[in-house]
Parts: sequence; C-alpha cells; structure tokens
Amino acid sequence: MYHGYQLGDEINVKVGERIYDGTIVGIAFSPEFLVTASNPDYYVLEKGSLAVVYANMTIVSEPIGFSLVNNLLFGFEPGSDREVAKREILKRLEKLSIDHVVTRERQFGYKHVQTQLTAIAHFVPTMVILLLTLASIITFINFSRLIATERARSVRSWRSGTIAERCYSRTWRLRS
Repeated sequence: MYHGYQLGDEINVKVGERIYDGTIVGIAFSPEFLVTASNPDYYVLEKGSLAVVYANMTIVSEPIGFSLVNNLLFGFEPGSDREVAKREILKRLEKLSIDHVVTRERQFGYKHVQTQLTAIAHFVPTMVILLLTLASIITFINFSRLIATERARSVRSWRSGTIAERCYSRTWRLRS
C-alpha cells in the first residue's frame, strides 16, 4: 500500500476534459518522480510530490488522434560510439517532432542520484576521521586515569611498606 493505494485498486485519472478508468497493476519508486524543481539544476527533495501514471497508449491516443511519446531511452553496447549512434537515431526519427536530446549525464533523475552519491563519498571519510579522533582522545583520557590511579596506589603501597619496615626494625632493635 502506498498513499492509500494498492495493487488492484480502481483509479480514475482526469486528463484535460476526459476521465480515464483503470486498475493499478504496479507501483514504482524513482528519484526522478520524488523531486520537483522549476530549475532542473536545483534539487529540492519533496517525497511523494508527483505521481506518474503509466497507461495503455491506445487509450490515451484515441481522443487526440495521434500517439504521444515524451521519452525514448536507448542503451548502448560497451565500446560503441555514442555520437555516431545518436546521429543515426536522429536521422531515422527525422520525420518526428523532437524537441531535444538529453544524455544520461544530463538527465534529471540521474543527476540527482549522482549528487547524492557524491555527497556521501565526501561525508563518510570525514566522519571516519572524526570518530577516530574521538576514539583516540577517549583512549588517551582513560589510560591517563588508569596510570594516575596505579601511580597513587603504588605510592601508598611504598609508603606503607616503608613505615612497616621502620616499625619492624625499631621493634627488632629494641628486643635485641
């Protein structure tokens, strides 16, 4: 269950003046849909701020008379030249109205995840150094107290031993 919805629930989605009925068949999480900002270079986390409905394209295309596609994703084989592939893809899709092409490195969700991972990569070593320093200080204080306690015990023991020896030696002298 997520925000009161679960698999199998009926849902009504209003797009323009038309209402579409459907059944929830999956719930997904993506950093791209958990973040809103008017400027894609500025990140503002607002959990649950946006819902995305994936619907059957024929249901959505019927009322408007054509198919809408807002994203096409392409995977590349390792070692392939991305620029050559990009030119070939754009050449094959030249009849379509394409607003812009975004690489993975400039895509909003990818940038957000990379920013979070980079922040953690800088945070962890700093925390390790801080905790090691704190552990060293605590160890030093504990050993200093231990040494001071043992030294005081040793001095008391030495003094009491000296006094006992003096008393014993005086007693022995007096008896002899």
